Amino acid sequence: MRAMILLLTALPAFAGAATLREINVDHVDGAYVMRSEVWFDVNIERIYGLLLDWDESSKFSSVIVESRNLAPGPDGRGRYYSQTQGCLWFFCKSFERYGYVEHEPFKFIRATVDPENSDFEVSDESWEFREEADGTVVVY
Repeated sequence: MRAMILLLTALPAFAGAATLREINVDHVDGAYVMRSEVWFDVNIERIYGLLLDWDESSKFSSVIVESRNLAPGPDGRGRYYSQTQGCLWFFCKSFERYGYVEHEPFKFIRATVDPENSDFEVSDESWEFREEADGTVVVY
């Protein structure tokens, strides 16, 4: 969900330099599964760096209240924290996620929630990057 929020809210930041090519949301075995593909008119280094840096997430959406990179875990994997809040009229709900990040520069980023310390039992996200037509395609 973080990726969806980031991608959709980051579009204006790139001043019309993005094309949402595809977005699908399905409900499979009690879980929501989303796939999106967006082409950005920016180099792969810029968009990859933006999505890898949790410290920057709250700048792109009012739904993300707080987000930050954490020190690596004992196994060396990167870690992150994010708090999101959504409101419908006067009812607001806040969710926290702690998780792990794995990545290969300019190829992919995977974020997996730590269910013992989060409000989610499952929250797995992945982004794949490829250069195309002087820009970058991000598949979530």
